[in-house]
Amino acid sequence: MSIRKFLLLPGLIRASVERERRGTRGWEQFWSGVQRTGPGGDVLWDVAVRSELDWCLQHAGQHFDPALPVVDVGCGNGRFTRLLAERFPVVVGVDVSASAIGLARAESAGQPRVSYRVLNAADPAAMRGLADEIGPVNVFIRGVLHVTASDQRAILAGGIAALVGDSGRVLLVETAFEGDPLGYLEYVGGGHGRIPTLVRPLVGAGIPPPRRFARPELDRAFPADSWPRLDSGAVEMHVIDQDGRRPFLPIPGFFAVLRHDASADSRSGNAAER
Repeated sequence: MSIRKFLLLPGLIRASVERERRGTRGWEQFWSGVQRTGPGGDVLWDVAVRSELDWCLQHAGQHFDPALPVVDVGCGNGRFTRLLAERFPVVVGVDVSASAIGLARAESAGQPRVSYRVLNAADPAAMRGLADEIGPVNVFIRGVLHVTASDQRAILAGGIAALVGDSGRVLLVETAFEGDPLGYLEYVGGGHGRIPTLVRPLVGAGIPPPRRFARPELDRAFPADSWPRLDSGAVEMHVIDQDGRRPFLPIPGFFAVLRHDASADSRSGNAAER
């Protein structure tokens, strides 16, 4: 381990301890401290690179049923919720943080196609309630699963299954950085063993560091027999360049488009019972 990685380690250990103590409250602590969004703002991933926005809109347009609402899971300040409203008539952003939803509503003023609500996507009952209200829907999820604990991903997938039903589709986009979380922090600005400026509030709130989410992680959280793959592959994501030398830093990403096969769930359940 390099000296710089060694120096970053205590901060990540503290984040892990805080995460266990605070749970989902950590996201509220983070978003309540956000003063500015967009390029040059306080949110590392809210850089609004047009090429990435266009890519997401193109793939959603290609795979989503335009007759169905779209739910943006983990919407934050609503950057992609508003983007999807350029193509789809009803888009709902959900996030566990009330402060994030407050920002999203303020930034979306005057846009009738979007609405927001506070909702924990890892709460199966809450997701089923939303499904009963507006389902089936298409689901967009970006940059959520790579900071979700492995044992929580399957729970989140179950909630998404309730939302999409038989006719909705899922477009997920996650970081697939090669290397460990320490290497990721170094890459996004953790020079000389310092936690990057835009990462410090996340660490302080107990948000876990990003981990690689690619095909192996997809297969564990969304088994292929229940979640047939319609498309998948590499994609370039972006974060704010904290050194200020470039408008943004590219991050290797992974995307997948899925549908849900409830009959496969039933067969698996029957096999387990036997």
